[in-house]
Amino acid sequence: MLIFQGQLNGLQLSQPPSRIISLVPSISWYLEDLGLNSELIGITKFCTLQNPMVIRPTNIGGTKNPKIDLIKSLEPHLIIANKEENRREDIQELADLFPTYLSAIEQPSDMVTMMLEIGLLCHKTSGAKQLVDAFYEQWNGLSSDPCFQRAVDVCYLIWRNPYMTVGRDTYIHSILHHFGFNNVFSHELRYPSISISDIAIKKPNCILLPSEPFPFNHQHIDEFAGIPCELVDGRMFSWYGSFMLKSFSYLEALKRKILFQYEENSLHH
Repeated sequence: MLIFQGQLNGLQLSQPPSRIISLVPSISWYLEDLGLNSELIGITKFCTLQNPMVIRPTNIGGTKNPKIDLIKSLEPHLIIANKEENRREDIQELADLFPTYLSAIEQPSDMVTMMLEIGLLCHKTSGAKQLVDAFYEQWNGLSSDPCFQRAVDVCYLIWRNPYMTVGRDTYIHSILHHFGFNNVFSHELRYPSISISDIAIKKPNCILLPSEPFPFNHQHIDEFAGIPCELVDGRMFSWYGSFMLKSFSYLEALKRKILFQYEENSLHH
């Protein structure tokens, strides 16, 4: 059974699922925060556990190449997947055998829907609402912080060879926008390939080089011909769910740092 995000219509599994497999790293984190440690029996190799000594789920492979036969042998009561992170054919094959929830997240409102619906499916509605309320408390406070009202132009890269950035219909763009980072490639859609000359024409104040999906590091900074670069934790821009509660202080500090550097550079030119 394939359960699409936004189409639960009050659907609940007859019993709380005691065998859950997550194909999405940030959702694995969320399941832990819902207290589903013992129920989480399978995760991808990219999932970072908060309590690795407490729970030890089976590694079921990558997000794009999960071990389908191994997943079948685990006989899950619920599989949680994502439209963007997982392959359609894998999702369909698993959904033919097991209840499979397919999330689709392009902006924080989608994330909230996902959090509440997973809470409903897993009989954890109270915990889900508490985490959503905690998110909104911080999210709604952004508008009152002058730091986030001052935009800085950035180019956010997700890949190298070829260089790839993010368009306006992505979750990463939504996070950039709400934290006052002006995405210089917001006229594009999804994840377009670009060149260094394309970046130079846009004259960003800073290029953001994340740790994932491509692991940018210091040796890559020299490739950008003197444009200021900042190595950043990619999870802070792309992991949705309860992990976002960690993102606010990180993104605030990053924004202030880039603003300070921009103002310093302006004074010297």
